[in-house]
Amino acid sequence: MELRELLYQNLRTGINSETVKAESFFVNHQLNGYTKLDENEENLVWSNDTANIPVAWFERVNRFIRIAKKIGISFTDLDIILRSCCKNQLDSEAIKNIAVI
Repeated sequence: MELRELLYQNLRTGINSETVKAESFFVNHQLNGYTKLDENEENLVWSNDTANIPVAWFERVNRFIRIAKKIGISFTDLDIILRSCCKNQLDSEAIKNIAVI
C-alpha cells in the first residue's frame, strides 16, 4: 500500500490524464517521466518503458521516505508540502518549512 502511495499518491491508476500528473511529484520532478508498476505489478519500470529508472529517483525516494517516516506524515501530504511550500526541494530550507507546518 505504501508503494502505491509513493508512486501514485491519490491519483487513479491507468488513467493517462491522472498518471501524467505523477511527473510533478517530488520524487519525479524534472526527471522527464515517472516510476510505475509493470502490468503484473511485480517490478518498477520507468514511464516510457524503454529507459531505466534514473539513479536520481532512488536517491530522492530514499530521502523522501526517511523524512516522511521520521516526522510521521503521509507520502501524499509530504509531497504536497514540498511542491507547494518548498519549491519541490528537500533541503535544509525545506526542513525548516516543514517544521513550521
